Amino acid sequence: MELGVRRSVGRVALHYGLTWKLLATDDLLPRIWARQEARKSGARFGLLKPRDDGAVRLGLLVGTGVKVPVYSGAQWLAERAEATTLAIEYLGDNLWWICRVEPGEVLADEVVTHSRAVERVEEESQELLSLASPHGGQVPPSVYLVGDRQIDTMSLSRLRDYIQRKSPADIFDGSAPEAAEIGQLVGLKPRTIAALIGVALAAAAAYGGYVAWEIRAEAARQEAERQAAILREAEAARLKTLGQVRALQAVKQALLEDTATPPVMALVANCLSAVTKVGDRYAGWRVERIECDPQGGQAQFDLRIATGEAGFEPTSSLLAMAAANGHEVATDITTGAASVRIALTAPDARPSVALGQLPRVQELQLGMLSRLEVLRHVHAGTTVTVTAATPRSIRYAAPEHDEAPDHPERWVQVPPEKGYTSGGIRLGGQSIAVLSGLGLVEPYTTLRKLSLQPSGAGDWNWELETSYVAAAL
Repeated sequence: MELGVRRSVGRVALHYGLTWKLLATDDLLPRIWARQEARKSGARFGLLKPRDDGAVRLGLLVGTGVKVPVYSGAQWLAERAEATTLAIEYLGDNLWWICRVEPGEVLADEVVTHSRAVERVEEESQELLSLASPHGGQVPPSVYLVGDRQIDTMSLSRLRDYIQRKSPADIFDGSAPEAAEIGQLVGLKPRTIAALIGVALAAAAAYGGYVAWEIRAEAARQEAERQAAILREAEAARLKTLGQVRALQAVKQALLEDTATPPVMALVANCLSAVTKVGDRYAGWRVERIECDPQGGQAQFDLRIATGEAGFEPTSSLLAMAAANGHEVATDITTGAASVRIALTAPDARPSVALGQLPRVQELQLGMLSRLEVLRHVHAGTTVTVTAATPRSIRYAAPEHDEAPDHPERWVQVPPEKGYTSGGIRLGGQSIAVLSGLGLVEPYTTLRKLSLQPSGAGDWNWELETSYVAAAL
């Protein structure tokens, strides 16, 4: 359980998100075990549900005050279920209730944020797919989509024949099942405290009020412990949820940096437009190398003075041509070298790719990488080097250290399974025609480097480097 939510349906108070435990042995009496578990968790309220195999399932209401009567929404659903049932309900404030039950027993009862809800719906839907199979040998499951807003996952869509749209009133109708009522497990109940205080007052003359004081002190101590446990649990839940939100934001920011970039082939075309316009000579100077900006904003031409060659032009000609065309120029008369920067109109960046849209490494091997292998085979002189995908390093600020920004554990690494992977591709060739026909249109590739050199045969040698991102391993 990550969070708990109290809500009302009609005149009935419900609680979503109990912490569920199972007593599978006869070593302890269920009531004694329940009290022990409740004290460990800082809970006073919950419910016990015996199973047919002799085990006992315990649901604890942790970290919040309780105004009775109140009922477990998950156990209510379990008492009314005729088959395995998955319920999904949006509660507002980015919170979802994910509940899976079998007849009489709760299997999942969670209140989670949207990102975790998508994962849990996918996991639970995959479990139900085995039951929905004609070879599953069990009663087909039911899926309740409660309310207007819903989550859509690939596995859930495959259960469409079992989906029913429900309102909370449809599920929690009629009289509440007795087994779903949440009661007090530990501490003195209000009516017990009142009775003890009455006895103490009657005996106060004989015992000088000592008994009454001790009872009040015990009640106050228990209440103080309960309130402290509530505060600890609430703070732990707040920090956990905030950490999850920051981790998700960090992953989105990393994806923005890695994929919200201009398309690779648009950048190639942008660069080649400058190459075609200038050619291998600029104001009579030889073009030795062209480096195109990975963002598409400019192309830099590295030049060498053509001393002793036909068409020789001095530095003054180079400066005049650059000035006439509005190009930046830098020269070194001693070495006869110069560089000219030509501004280009950068292509628009693509939208960022979402985490769930990233391909798996196997899909890359079947698609883009296989296509590049064929390219290398068909066009002599083409080289392809692929760097294997590894977990992308993504960090976020741990909320528990917000008051100490210099704390050594302030920055936390997003777990690899919650992020994604990245790798690189380096290509080389001897023809502009091959470069312009690479077909790197995948939205998860980003240009990192592009350079060209005259080959002396009326064509150009080129080198291109891209990065790519893929789903977590």
